[in-house]
Order: sequence, then structure tokens, then C-alpha cells
Amino acid sequence: APVFDNSKIYIGQQGGEDDFYCLDAETGKLIWKQNVGWVWGSATVSEGLVFIPGIDGYVICLDANNGHMIWRFRTDRSVCSEALVIGEYVYFGSWDSFLYKFEKRTGKLVWKFAGGGSDSGIAIGFEGKILSPGGGTGGKGMKCIDAETAELLWKPEVTGSTNATPAYHDGQVFVPLRVGRLLALDSNTGIKNWSYDGPGFSAPVVGNNGYVYCGAGRNPYFYALDEKGNGDGTTNCLFRVKMANALLESTPALYRGRAYVLSAGGYFYAIE
Repeated sequence: APVFDNSKIYIGQQGGEDDFYCLDAETGKLIWKQNVGWVWGSATVSEGLVFIPGIDGYVICLDANNGHMIWRFRTDRSVCSEALVIGEYVYFGSWDSFLYKFEKRTGKLVWKFAGGGSDSGIAIGFEGKILSPGGGTGGKGMKCIDAETAELLWKPEVTGSTNATPAYHDGQVFVPLRVGRLLALDSNTGIKNWSYDGPGFSAPVVGNNGYVYCGAGRNPYFYALDEKGNGDGTTNCLFRVKMANALLESTPALYRGRAYVLSAGGYFYAIE
């Protein structure tokens, strides 16, 4: 997916060429391009730095102004999910099943955590913690670790793949499972607050209205669920909208009271 920052668009591609592009967001004019190899996951932009995951196993930092390469580091397998930036550090999950922490300006490796790798799902940061969605290929083994020390804090008791990006809001993390369940977990302990059964949920997003929005990988519906739950381990579906097909691995975006959803049926939706 393209990334917008400071009136620029940053985008790479998986396919016919190895260039990564920076474009003027208003005109589409090319500002610079840099050869980085194939890119599967989105870039992350922070304070004039562009962090890029590479199919060839390299994680790369470019200068956002001119595309010059500042540093790169080779992991043992492909890196397919976008980076997480927290303060002066950047985190990459790799198919080699490690989560890597670097000084974002120098590329100095601070630590790597076994079992914290990622695939399609992206690690998220909250309350000084990192929740990694899986252990690399296969998307199993979600873990919550201390962002500074890499100490394992908790891991949820779940069955099946967690290979999608979780969400955090107001003391809860929301975890989609391919087996057909969305979980709301206490962010301090990993204990389940509620679950909602469905057809293999995709990555959720949380609105400021108490709704959790998500799609499914196995049916064409877009769901809105009650964030707080019922206090008995369940929650309610507030509404659902039928689309042409499933969301698969795409994530909804919320903006000014609307959810924007890309469906595998070939349509792009705006839903109130």
C-alpha cells in the first residue's frame, strides 16, 4: 500500500522492477526513486526516514528527501510486513521467525526476539509493549513482549493462525483468528474479555464510537462489533454490510465517520 507523509507518496512494488518511488502527492511527479528490490509490505515513514521491508531479506532505511540509502540489514529470510516505529527505534518482523529492534537512525541492532517474526500481520505497539502477530511463516505464536527489553510478558491461549494485524484501544487488544473468531484480550494480561465467532476475521480497526470494525476472509460481510462486550465473554454485532466478496488480508481505514474497505470482489466501498 502507498504511504503518505509530508505531501509525498512512498510506494514500492512486488513484480517487474526493483525501484521504490517517492512521488509528489498533489501532482504525481516523480521526486526520486531508489533500487531496493521487490517490496511486499508497505513502507513506514518517520522523521525524514523511510523504512522498507524487502523480499530479499534486507530491511532498509532511506532518506525521505532524496532516496539515499542510510543503512540496511540482512535477515535470514524475507521481510513481508511493514515496520513498527516507537520513538528512536524501529522494529521489523521477518519470516526467519525473529523480531528485530534497531536504532532507527543508525541501523544498530539492539536485540532480536525468537518467535516474534511476522508475515501478513504487523506488530503493534502500546503501553511500552509490542504485540507480534505470529512466529513467521504460518502466522502462529502471537506474543506480547516488553518493547525495551524483549521480555516475554504474555501469550494468548488461541487455536489456529493469528496471521493478521491486531488492534489496540483503551486497555484491550483485538485479535483476529483464521479459524473464525475475533478476540478481545486484556492488554496487561492477555486474558480473554470476550470473543465473537465468525468466518475467519481480517485485521480489525477501532473507532472512537466504541465500535470494532472488521471484515472476513470467508464471507462477503463487513462487521461492526461492540468494543466493550457484554461482561459475560460475549459481545454484540451492531451491524453488518454485505459486499461483493471478502476482505481477505486488507484492513479497513476509518476517516471522518466512514469506513473505507477494499473487497476481493473488485469494489472499493465507503460505509457510514
